[in-house]
Amino acid sequence: MRRHAQWLLLCLVIAILAGCGSEITTSQSKVLVEVGNSSITEAEFTTFLDLNSNIINQNASGLDANTTRQQLLDQMILQKVILEESAKLGAGIDSVSAEQTTMMIDQAVAKEKPTYADYEAFAKQNRFGTVENMRAYVAQILTYESYAQKVEIPSATPQFHLFHILISSETVSPSVALEQANQLLAQLKAGEDFSTLAQQYSADPGSGSNGGDLGWYAQEQYAGFVPEFAAALNALEIGELSEPVQTQFGYHIIKITESRNAIGFGSFQELMESPEGNAYIQAKVEEYRKNDLIKNYVRAEEVPFPESVTVFQDQ
Repeated sequence: MRRHAQWLLLCLVIAILAGCGSEITTSQSKVLVEVGNSSITEAEFTTFLDLNSNIINQNASGLDANTTRQQLLDQMILQKVILEESAKLGAGIDSVSAEQTTMMIDQAVAKEKPTYADYEAFAKQNRFGTVENMRAYVAQILTYESYAQKVEIPSATPQFHLFHILISSETVSPSVALEQANQLLAQLKAGEDFSTLAQQYSADPGSGSNGGDLGWYAQEQYAGFVPEFAAALNALEIGELSEPVQTQFGYHIIKITESRNAIGFGSFQELMESPEGNAYIQAKVEEYRKNDLIKNYVRAEEVPFPESVTVFQDQ
């Protein structure tokens, strides 16, 4: 059962994050389950099975067909619970902008200035059916990501919010990089905004455009940074600016802005793969069941597997 649960969780993460399509049903179809204000139809469930057919075929050999089908339906129920909870935190699909959706689709299409015909071809190739379905699906992906970043789980171990500005020594000499870092440090001490300067000058592609924000870390996680950076973090007080810290990447100015007694997540995949995050989501599902917000109308075993699921063809 443990192995079964692990690969089913993988199905969920891959289905949402891997860029593969989902035929979003707009026509009438029999409702299997109601989840809060949402529902799962037979057509949606069949599509989910088809979408994950390769994973099912590779991992479900020797497992019971009905149990597998029920646990995959449970994963869809979990998704619906997350969407319901997303709306409560202001991260619902309605909050996703058209610009965000277009940007993510353009990255997947990987064409300079794609035309509508390019979008249509990509939608069909990836089993979305229509461009409208593709946009709805991408909005759902963005909703999951936004939700994960809003979730905070109480914890006895504090986390600290880390920021830095990197002056790279790859394009200039270490002495020039140090001089530039000291100039920035003087500006910061004079009261200039850290995030603004990070956006202008930081060479870190991951955090620079986000104002130098590295995210939240427990002190025990500092060991994941390069040694010089970790040592500087361990010596730094909240609100204090570090002196320029030299690493293999150049010179860093580091700041810890605040602490919290909670666990946060940078992405949906991180939420689902974290023991604390996964337990939190499972507890939400149980809460919905306890409050009779999950109503089953059709058993999962009554929905036939699509032809793409071959592992159960003899069952």
